[in-house]
Amino acid sequence: MRKLSVFLWLAVTGYLLLMPATQFDPVTYSDDGVSVAVSIEADTPWVTPFNETVNVSIEVTPFQENISEVNITRVALFVHTSEVDSTDLVLAAIRDYEVSPIATGSSSAEMSHIFRMTGSQSGKESYFSLAVHGAYRNESGVFSFHAFSSETLVGPFEIGRGIQSIQSLVGIAVAAASTILIAVAIVLFRRSQKPRRKKTLLEED
Repeated sequence: MRKLSVFLWLAVTGYLLLMPATQFDPVTYSDDGVSVAVSIEADTPWVTPFNETVNVSIEVTPFQENISEVNITRVALFVHTSEVDSTDLVLAAIRDYEVSPIATGSSSAEMSHIFRMTGSQSGKESYFSLAVHGAYRNESGVFSFHAFSSETLVGPFEIGRGIQSIQSLVGIAVAAASTILIAVAIVLFRRSQKPRRKKTLLEED
């Protein structure tokens, strides 16, 4: 059992090395009286129809002073895309998340969430953008904010067209490689068990 665990660990590790997630550079944008620091991680490029997870971490800091409480209540993640020969971005996916429990802090608030993005729109240049909603309190009262980023906040990355795209072929190759690694691990495990079985039979005789 121990050898099987080692072999499976090697197979999974090999798969992760072949298909690492993309950590985009952290960015910060400002809107509606707050500063929003954003970090996004996702497996890119994508292939249509896509069904991908995106790990988003944000921190909201109001510009006003003497803040006593900051709350993040809702976050929306958007994906916009366009062809290389076009300057027009189209909405490829959107996912809204009502933060529960509400992310809160004294002078700033932080939260992380994994969004699942689905869609069928392809494009050579694609970007993530955000809308963050919440409120903050200071000595003057409570103020709500609705902080929208630009459509090209984080990126670019490509959304390929199904099986015809190079990225799709790479994805198939990676999946095949991981399957082969697991199969080899199982075969090696079974071979390692054969001498032990023969020895057991001799002892029984």
